[in-house]
Parts: sequence; C-alpha cells; structure tokens
Amino acid sequence: MKGLVVGGSTGEFASLSTNERIDLLASVQKNAMNMENIAGTGCVSANNTIELTNIAADLGYTAAMVITPYYYHCKMNETSLVEYYQSVADSSTIPIILYNMRANTGYDILPSTVRVLAKHENIIGIKSSGNIGDALQYVNHTRDDDFSVIVGSGSLIKKGFDIGCTAAIVGAANYIPDSCHELWEAYIKDPDGDNTEKLQKYVGEINDLVTSKLGVSGIKYAMDCMGMSFGGCRLPLIDLDRIEKRLVSNIINRYGLVNKLENI
Repeated sequence: MKGLVVGGSTGEFASLSTNERIDLLASVQKNAMNMENIAGTGCVSANNTIELTNIAADLGYTAAMVITPYYYHCKMNETSLVEYYQSVADSSTIPIILYNMRANTGYDILPSTVRVLAKHENIIGIKSSGNIGDALQYVNHTRDDDFSVIVGSGSLIKKGFDIGCTAAIVGAANYIPDSCHELWEAYIKDPDGDNTEKLQKYVGEINDLVTSKLGVSGIKYAMDCMGMSFGGCRLPLIDLDRIEKRLVSNIINRYGLVNKLENI
C-alpha cells in the first residue's frame, strides 16, 4: 500500500465542517507521514477548494483529489469544469487528481473534458468510480499525456490495470487492505496468473456484497465488526438495519476476514 486517501467519499467529507476536514487531514498526516497520502479537498466553490488544497499541501500531502462540483451539477459543462479545475490547479501547490463519481454527483466528466485538463502540468490523473467503459475512455483520451487513470472499484481492479489504469483507490481497502495489496502485487508479477484471478474474485465478491450493495454504512459496519470501530454514519446517511448487519456479519465469517485482519 503506497498511501492513504483522507476525506474521500467513505470519509463522508460532505458531512464534515471545514475545521473537521482540516483536523482530520492533520491527524492522519501526523501518524502516516512516511506514506504518499492524498487529501480529499473538493468543495462546491473553487475558492474553498483552493484554500483546503493548500492547507493539505502545507500539512505534507502528496496530492489532492478533487470531486466534481456537485450542487450546481445541472449547470456543469465542459467550459465550466475546465475553468474550475484549471483555476484550482493554477493556485494549488500540490498536484490535482480529478474525481469522477456520478453516483454521488449526478454527472460524469466527459472524456473530452479530461483530455483538455490532462494537458495542465498540475493535473496528474483522474479517479474513475464509474464502470470499466468510463475508465477505458479516459485512458484512450489521455494516452499521449503524463496522466494516470485510477480505477475506483474493488470489483474492477484487474480489469482496470488490464486497460491501462495505473493505480486503484477503492472503498474495499478500508476493510480488506491486505487482500487489495496482495492483488496489486500478484498483478505486477503475473497479470493473468491464477493467483491474480483468484484474488480479484475474492476482493470483487466481497466488494459487491458490502461496498456496492451497502455503501459507506456497510463499509463502516464491516470495519466495526473487524475491530476498527470509528462510529456510525452522519445524517443524512443512516446506519445499517438489523438484517443488513447480519448480512455483513455473515460475509465476514464466510470469507474469514477477521482471521485475515489479525495476520496483517
């Protein structure tokens, strides 16, 4: 594992105050300063995003991951997004990673927009949390640039690497970090090997049942069951009901996740 992403979707950044986001960034960086950490700094406005990004830079973060502006999403087009991200990148003292998450923002960054933004020297990549076709379009539109496409689903890690993605930032890494790391190492050694296929199947099945089906609430309850308790979700997200909790508990027992955690 190369580093941590702090204040992303699983971190419920949208439910934190600015001071809480800063405190979170400072606390994690203090305890993981030897890693290449990425700060989630996206806000609705460019000015607030720039301010938080440069605070993250001062704290020692390697890069900032910036979600697409989501409140006025009906008015977002190529022109507005290019101006927004170029403004942030121009004013940031650390590199910017675009963050595409249609499920939460209501729209995608078009491949043509990414192609334009990839030309900016301070915009180094995009996290693609859509389907594999979206990631492939981003790869195809930026092949001539020094630009990374990052796969955003634990179920698509191998497929992402197969099409040219260079890294993975996935929710499943919060509760099965060892398995995600083992998958990356296996792929580097033998992309189509039996061990790579086996690990992708293992990670993908768990990701489909917990992350994809139950979202942030499922991830946090899985972590709670495995001894990494960070409390429940903040409203408007709600915690799992009794049936959903039983489902997660059964998954943990079926896949032996507690034993794997003890071996990290």
